Amino acid sequence: MKSFRIHDLMRDMCLSKAQDENFLQFSDLRNRGEEPLKSVSTDIRRVAIYFDNDGVDDFLPFVDNINGALRCLIIELVKPKKVLTPVINSFLMLRVLKVSFKGVLKLPKEIGKLIYLRLLSTSRNTDVKNIPSSIGNLRCLQTLLVKSYRFRVEVPNVMWKLEQLRHLSLPYAHGISAFSKWLRLPNLRNLQTLTGVQLKYLDRNDFLHLTNLKKLAIRVDRSLERIFQDPTTVTFVRLRHLQIYCPEEEVIVDIVPVILSYPQIYKLKLYRRIVKLPQYNQFSPNLIKLKLQFTELKDDPMPTLEKLSSLRVLFLGIDSFKGNEMVCSKGGFPQLESLQIQYLGNLEEWKVEEGALSSLRILGIVKCLKLKRVPDGLRYITTLKEMKIERMPREFEERVEEGGEDFYKVHHIPSRIFLNSNY
Repeated sequence: MKSFRIHDLMRDMCLSKAQDENFLQFSDLRNRGEEPLKSVSTDIRRVAIYFDNDGVDDFLPFVDNINGALRCLIIELVKPKKVLTPVINSFLMLRVLKVSFKGVLKLPKEIGKLIYLRLLSTSRNTDVKNIPSSIGNLRCLQTLLVKSYRFRVEVPNVMWKLEQLRHLSLPYAHGISAFSKWLRLPNLRNLQTLTGVQLKYLDRNDFLHLTNLKKLAIRVDRSLERIFQDPTTVTFVRLRHLQIYCPEEEVIVDIVPVILSYPQIYKLKLYRRIVKLPQYNQFSPNLIKLKLQFTELKDDPMPTLEKLSSLRVLFLGIDSFKGNEMVCSKGGFPQLESLQIQYLGNLEEWKVEEGALSSLRILGIVKCLKLKRVPDGLRYITTLKEMKIERMPREFEERVEEGGEDFYKVHHIPSRIFLNSNY
């Protein structure tokens, strides 16, 4: 479960109840011309404030009237230089600070004053330009989530001071500042999430002591062998979610030692060329979701992947397979519910034998321009509920539309969706 929605009337009732109980208070400075600003209760701990560019001048005096013991603040900034530092100086007891800004955000060094902070997070549309070294003062910090898509963010070598840290998510394009060559993590034994870190900057001994990790997303290069020298001597049995990226196109990654080090994972995502696909018995028996992209496999991956008895979601993305034929054999993929095949430029023939993909519910085919037809075996898959065909040649779409020569293969599917099929 990643998100949920409720009816607007239910939301209004929840907000009204929250304010009646003095649990949470809302103030909208955007309507200041229509109605007077409401004063904030002196003992309120959680405040949501809405304002625009014109409301900045009203915002700062408004902040002065809020109880300095505020615990949680979620704020969307319009002028971060003018607002963020006064906010930090006013609310030194904050436990949660979530910041959103549509643009480049420079975190002030004053952030180190929030010594009781448990969570510091920036939104997806925020480009953080720096992480100040004063962040090492936040000894109670448990969650640090920083986003940046346009900048090479300097990461100070102070993370080792944050012994309570459980979730660390850094920008994938980050660099290491002049503090040290390494991003040292010797004291982070409680760490459960580590994403965005380049493997070449990690000390091997530090990394191998992160035995409580549950989610790991790393960028690798030739230093992969330095970390995973002997996979039989180190296994991370608690890890459930593994993502591996390789920014260097000329590097071919041997993924087998890595897979053997994480024997209990449920989700695996690979984004780069690999030497070969592991044997089916080298994968975790618990693997539920697998995503491959840019792996450039030469041999058909289906004979291996169809033996993964727990697999429910399979995504074959851009250049994951460079061959021209795939075959799903009888009895293969017994639990697979969702299959996405996208941007396989060489794929010409896909065969599905009767008895394969017996649990499939959702099928997507996107821009496989050489694929001539849908497999005949689709007509045997009675569980299919949705088929989405996107960016395929018009001739391909016509074959599976009502009246087309392949319509008999897909007529039993309740939802058949065609998008941008003009190639």
